[in-house]
Amino acid sequence: MLRAAMRLARPAVFLLASLSLGACVASAGALNPTPPPSSSPDAVDPNTPVFRVRWEGGFVTPEMLLGRLPIVVVYADGRVITQGPVPAIYPGPLMPNLQERTISAAALEGLIELAREKNLLRTVHHDYPSDSRRLVMPPSVSIPLAVLFYFLFEALLGNDLVSPFFIGFILGYLFYDLTHYAVHHFAIKNKFFLTLKKHHMRHHFQDSKKGYGVSSPVWDDVMNTNFEKTREDFKELI
Repeated sequence: MLRAAMRLARPAVFLLASLSLGACVASAGALNPTPPPSSSPDAVDPNTPVFRVRWEGGFVTPEMLLGRLPIVVVYADGRVITQGPVPAIYPGPLMPNLQERTISAAALEGLIELAREKNLLRTVHHDYPSDSRRLVMPPSVSIPLAVLFYFLFEALLGNDLVSPFFIGFILGYLFYDLTHYAVHHFAIKNKFFLTLKKHHMRHHFQDSKKGYGVSSPVWDDVMNTNFEKTREDFKELI
């Protein structure tokens, strides 16, 4: 519990201090407000969380874990939701005491840059696409998930079909993971894989809401999330 509290303390204090500074910046800039950003089809959803600080783990019941709210949430439109004080009574209040404030766009951008500087965003693959340590799922997570999926497939398919299906499932996942690693870190010369690499780089640097397919753009065609340039590239291969 003490270790979890120490892990939480640094980002929580950092965020609260930065938000206080952001509120001061917003107040200071009130006499000279910046114009609101122009709307565009690719504008970020204002309800998208930018930062979230929360408790994890601890010797508590599952019910408490499910009902545990984040300590601080910062949204893309500058809204900041924090937990307010709660009276020490039993039973406690029915509804949580949530408090909301708003910081300016400049303060939000400064908060994001400060988080990058302090390496608080290094767990995000899309923020650091060239970081090989944040690309492939570690065995400590992938092996337990593989065991869980095996028993799930066994319950759905039976003993006769589970083994060949699971082998194909694992081979498909390995092909996806190795392809994902290769398009980020290998000097690819093969035309097919070079086309996949261009497709994935468009997902990272052009539009993250398109081009989800890594080992194949087929599902992007099905879900209408493919890039027109990718379609043209694959037509040239054929």
